[in-house]
Amino acid sequence: MSDFYELAMRLFGFDPEDDKDFEDFEEKAENLIYEKYEIEVDNFEKLLKDLVKFTPIIKTAVTETPVQGFVDVKKQMFLYKEEVKTENKKGKIK
Repeated sequence: MSDFYELAMRLFGFDPEDDKDFEDFEEKAENLIYEKYEIEVDNFEKLLKDLVKFTPIIKTAVTETPVQGFVDVKKQMFLYKEEVKTENKKGKIK
């Protein structure tokens, strides 16, 4: 399951670690997203990609890669993240 669907599961109160909740969740998520927000799942994913830019930049523990994303504070883990493209001193994106 992609990070996007795990985030959607938690958004709607489902537990990705519970097999019963996990079963057929992609279809459930698409229906729930449409019912709540009246948008297709592709547009919802685009919205999340735009909103993630407003989350704090954090460096990953192992590789120290700068990322932004939505987190589960209790479990101390990312639900959805994207690598942050940074510019070096010459203005080139790394």
